[in-house]
Amino acid sequence: MYPHDNSVRPMLAVAGKPFSAEGWLFEPKFDGIRCLASLRKRKVTLWNRRLSIITEAFPEIVDALPDAVDTDCILDGEIIIMSDGKPDVSAIQKRMFISSSLAAQLFARTTPAQYVVFDIIKLGGESLAAYPLRERKKILARILRQNDTIALTVFVEQSGELYFEAAQRNGFEGVVAKQLDSPYLP
Repeated sequence: MYPHDNSVRPMLAVAGKPFSAEGWLFEPKFDGIRCLASLRKRKVTLWNRRLSIITEAFPEIVDALPDAVDTDCILDGEIIIMSDGKPDVSAIQKRMFISSSLAAQLFARTTPAQYVVFDIIKLGGESLAAYPLRERKKILARILRQNDTIALTVFVEQSGELYFEAAQRNGFEGVVAKQLDSPYLP
């Protein structure tokens, strides 16, 4: 099951048009690296949507995550690098293919990445995938302490079209819509 659980796959988005609806939440779509993070006994493993281990490329996240969460879990989120208040695609692309821990440490100091968490899949070995999103969000808000490197994503309920317009104005890739009662479906 831990630290790199091949049975845990990320839930993926499908394209659609902006809308507003009751029972839905809307989050920013970041232009970064999709990342599942396993924390077990303070040991962190990161893997991307293709299930490749990317732990070594992001030492700042590995160092910060145990201070943000003090229980075993698997989180879902996005690794981003912000520049001028918006995600910097070219900066994150440079980090994706780092294979040297020395280079990763240098990049962590010069262009630090952040891990923006938007879901929790497992907690203490128990799968939360069947829980409704609204419950997973409450659990996540309760167990995660934000810091300079680890953050919870900001979301709004119902107002998807307005949130989409604001995301576009602020240089974000778009918005992700999720049903509040939905389970986590990889």
